[in-house]
Amino acid sequence: MKYEAGKAPKMTGDKENYRYVLQQDGKKTLVVLGVNPSTASDEKTDPTIDAVLRIVRDNKGYDSFAMINLYPKRSSKVSNLPAENDFDGAEAEKNCDYIRKLVEKNRDVLLAFGNCIEERKYLATCFRKIVEKLSDLRPNYKIITLTGDGNPCHPLYAWRCKNVIFAPNEDRSYLLQNLDDVNSLRILKK
Repeated sequence: MKYEAGKAPKMTGDKENYRYVLQQDGKKTLVVLGVNPSTASDEKTDPTIDAVLRIVRDNKGYDSFAMINLYPKRSSKVSNLPAENDFDGAEAEKNCDYIRKLVEKNRDVLLAFGNCIEERKYLATCFRKIVEKLSDLRPNYKIITLTGDGNPCHPLYAWRCKNVIFAPNEDRSYLLQNLDDVNSLRILKK
């Protein structure tokens, strides 16, 4: 699917291997932290970005999004990511730097990685590093709801999660909830 006219985001990365940031310009941006980028680019959406666009539309006050990821290697399935972390220190630091620059300007961060974070051990390590790198900024972490396993729901699968807050009169439109303490997430306690 294509973006609305004048709403195409800017992309940092490439269309083949890595995408660090996919960001629309706006006055109030929701930063969305996923697992890894799939096929969306500055030219076309994918199902996850379509879900993110609905979330931005249905949560008043936001007019844009910035999609970031724990791990910036492109893959339409987490199971196709490397079994071991092939993301060297410099690349991981580069990803964290992009994320930090976004959060310095936009403090609302939707955690949206679902149970996929548990498919590769290094993904939880990436999350810990990001949380640590952002700690002095005190981001406003938000969730749609938690999965049965205690992870923030992925926007595509939130309808399967219990305790989803829906927008009034909207089918499958989710309202964001504040996450009071990111350190309460089960993935950070492992």
